[in-house]
Amino acid sequence: MEKYKCPVCGEEMEHDLMVFLKHTDHHIIDIILKEHPQWVHGDGICRECLDYYKKSMGHTSYMDEL
Repeated sequence: MEKYKCPVCGEEMEHDLMVFLKHTDHHIIDIILKEHPQWVHGDGICRECLDYYKKSMGHTSYMDEL
């Protein structure tokens, strides 16, 4: 199985666990880019990082939306 390394936290995981942010998550994207300017939207993000950013903004976690 192909591995994916989250460009935000550096954690390695199975490639199918990668998450792509929707364009409507622009406020989260802006924060990630501010903290990680090397991050590219098309590279995706791991679920833990997405949950971290959503919770830090008072949003529902990724897992709660499933």
